[in-house]
Amino acid sequence: MTGADITYLELAVDGDGNEGRFEGVPAVPEGDGRFKVLASPGFAPGVAAGDIIEMIPDQRGRFTVVTRSGNLCLQVFFLNEDMEDRKRVLDRATALVRSIGGWLDGGKDAKSSHLIVYTIPVSVGLPEVERVMTEVSKEPTFASWMFGNVYADDGVTPLNWWL
Repeated sequence: MTGADITYLELAVDGDGNEGRFEGVPAVPEGDGRFKVLASPGFAPGVAAGDIIEMIPDQRGRFTVVTRSGNLCLQVFFLNEDMEDRKRVLDRATALVRSIGGWLDGGKDAKSSHLIVYTIPVSVGLPEVERVMTEVSKEPTFASWMFGNVYADDGVTPLNWWL
């Protein structure tokens, strides 16, 4: 794979593409209109790094997950704008996520972002992810966290793709 192989897909942030909000997500073509997502998105729901997706023709930003990679997309929100504090919190949260095999996918370079995106293998178990996030939530600038690819569009019904 070369840098020339990477494309940025515009994925619908609202899940249906009708609101006109999209997020550029890096991917590589897999053939037959399918793409392998290279980084978990911050706002586009239902997908994580490593997933194979197929864009739905004539429906801008809409896609179907063809194959799950076995990764969780974790979106973590913070309140701080102080860059020195932000770096300390980011370093601590990232060390905790790395301790269970996860990695930082997004938000690390944005000067004013309050969102950090991690990818974590589901094989570590949801209770272990929740344990780590309990530690992260002790930061005074922590706001909230959520899974980006665990629940259906209603935000409540588990997709259960990991079972």
